[in-house]
Amino acid sequence: MSRKDQIIEEVIKIFHKDGFSMDLTMTVLAKNVDIGKSTIYEYFKSKDEIIKSALLKMSENSIDRILNIEDIETMKFEEAFKAQTIMLYLIADESRMIFEVFTNDFKSQLPQAIQEELMIKTHEFKNLIEQRFIMIMLKGITEGHISMNRDILEINIISGLIIGSMLRYSDTDIDLDLLLFVDKVYEAVIKLGN
Repeated sequence: MSRKDQIIEEVIKIFHKDGFSMDLTMTVLAKNVDIGKSTIYEYFKSKDEIIKSALLKMSENSIDRILNIEDIETMKFEEAFKAQTIMLYLIADESRMIFEVFTNDFKSQLPQAIQEELMIKTHEFKNLIEQRFIMIMLKGITEGHISMNRDILEINIISGLIIGSMLRYSDTDIDLDLLLFVDKVYEAVIKLGN
């Protein structure tokens, strides 16, 4: 792993441990990576660039995990829906702080250039997930689980159910059984889809 990647990975570890903060100190970062503080600036122009790199890396890691479910294209609808939904929930649960990045409160602390890049990454992430669920929902139509006569409002309700349930699963004080929760979401999607 390159020194630059080590620095980014250390920032991600700090964010996981302490939450997101613009108060990241180069002294702590340099100590944790075992390099001189000035050496960090050989790889990054500013602290903002380091934070941006770490946030983008976290987003890319999540996208990779969400989109790299083995054999999802050949799975039946129910299996594909549940596999994709489980992965979304796991990532949401493990990375609750990723949601912090996309809140207006946190974004407003970032410089404008970083806000714009994160918005681009957010839209890219959203579009990739939507495309994946379109592929999965088309399986449901093809297999006869979902009616083809859905209007845009009904499609948005189904999408909202999935996203809302993901947020609920990841942001709750109640210990939810993942598989049971996904089964119930699947049942709700089937009811809404008919």
